[in-house]
Amino acid sequence: MEYEKEKIVRHFREKLEEHREGPQAHSWRSIDSQRLRFEVLAEVGDLRDKAILDVGCGLGDFYGFLKEKGVEVRYAGYDIVPEMISEARKRHPDGEFLVRDILTEDPAKRYDYVFSSGINNIRTSRNQVVIEHLMKRMFEFCTRGVAVNMLSSCAEVKDESSYYATPEDLLSLGLSLTGKTILRHDYKPNDFTLYLYKK
Repeated sequence: MEYEKEKIVRHFREKLEEHREGPQAHSWRSIDSQRLRFEVLAEVGDLRDKAILDVGCGLGDFYGFLKEKGVEVRYAGYDIVPEMISEARKRHPDGEFLVRDILTEDPAKRYDYVFSSGINNIRTSRNQVVIEHLMKRMFEFCTRGVAVNMLSSCAEVKDESSYYATPEDLLSLGLSLTGKTILRHDYKPNDFTLYLYKK
């Protein structure tokens, strides 16, 4: 699939070089907003002892969040930025971290739950196409469900470099994949999460 991969890789390399750690290395503004998003993602289902895939895992912060909460999972994280994966392996040697592009490469196996947090927030010329392809791929490779969050077009203040998805459009996309779709727009005015279920 064609998309502006190099632009995205360059953006996150620069963020990592500038911040080295924390939510700013992932282009999130604060630890509180990052943790709130993780809380909502983790509410997709009972994750204990489940195999999960974190698409666009960055430094593995979602894995660290789950461990801090005492939620034991069989974790794999994929990212297209090699430097992020190298750093994630240092921070979480018990996790599986791979440089892999789920838009063009199949995962090694199926996972109970597949997650993505902010993977499509950088504005490009193909955001909507990427979202549609990404969600279909994530749903294809899960056995139980998908949880994905994005910046919302309902945000009162917008950054020109960021992409804000339309919640209604993504809900329709989710419903085209499964009747068991939930839209969460109740935790931040500028953000929403979708749950898609197979069971």
